[in-house]
This record gives sequence, C-alpha cells and structure tokens, in this order.
Amino acid sequence: MQAMVDRRRQLVEMITAEKNGRRTVIVRIRPQVEEHIDWLEKSLADLDQDLDSFIRSSPMWRTKERVMRSMPGGGPVLSATLLANLPELGELSRGQIALVASRYNPVIKDFHQRLCSKGKPKKVALTACMRKLVGHSKFHGKPRLRVAAKP
Repeated sequence: MQAMVDRRRQLVEMITAEKNGRRTVIVRIRPQVEEHIDWLEKSLADLDQDLDSFIRSSPMWRTKERVMRSMPGGGPVLSATLLANLPELGELSRGQIALVASRYNPVIKDFHQRLCSKGKPKKVALTACMRKLVGHSKFHGKPRLRVAAKP
C-alpha cells in the first residue's frame, strides 16, 4: 500500500507541475501537455480505485478506514495515506503515543519540556501530553481508536 500512496503523491505532483507549466509553453505544444494531463488524471483515478480495492480487501484496513472517514475532513486520500504511513494506528496505547509524541512531535515535545521545567513530575507531564493529543485530535468519541503523532 505504501508504494501505491507514494505513486499517488507523485502523480498529483506531476499533474500540478504540468498544469502550472502549460501557461508558459508555446501554443504548438499545448495539446501535448493537455493530453499528458489527461493521461495523468486517468492514471490517478485508476490508482485511487486500486487503493480503494486494496483497503476493502482487508477487514482490518476496512475497519480503520471507516473510523478515519467518519471524522471531519476524513476522506479516501487521508485514510489511505494514514494507513500506509502509520499502520500502527489503533495498535499503540495512549501512553505509548504520548511518549513518542513527547520526544518527536515539536509541539508536544515543547509542551512536555515546559511542564517538566516548571517542576511537574514526568508522569504528570506525560498525562498532560496525552490529554493534549486527544484534545487536538478530531477523534473524540470514536471507539477503539488511538491517535498517533507522526515522528
């Protein structure tokens, strides 16, 4: 799935580049550029169908995708990207996620260091990080879902 998501990103970048560049090409070449854009867009649509089929072929991926799509802004692209890049979603405990976030997520790391520098015990600071992560997520009320920050 990672390869498909990577390829999707490449196609989107190529479409954007071609669309931005078509304004500067000579008139004689414009039809070729338009034809290439059409081909890239069809390739992207085909790849999106392949990604959807891949996700739907697995009960585990289907369940995770359904939860991700239920959040505001959660669509097929976001869910496929998160599933490919963060397969551990739903597998880590809140404490594990907060620990990783307090080390690698700049916002949570600063928050954790600020609490520790004010004399808060490390466990209290880590608990505050967990609450901050949950508060900033759009996953409130979703059963069996744990939010992971990208390291």
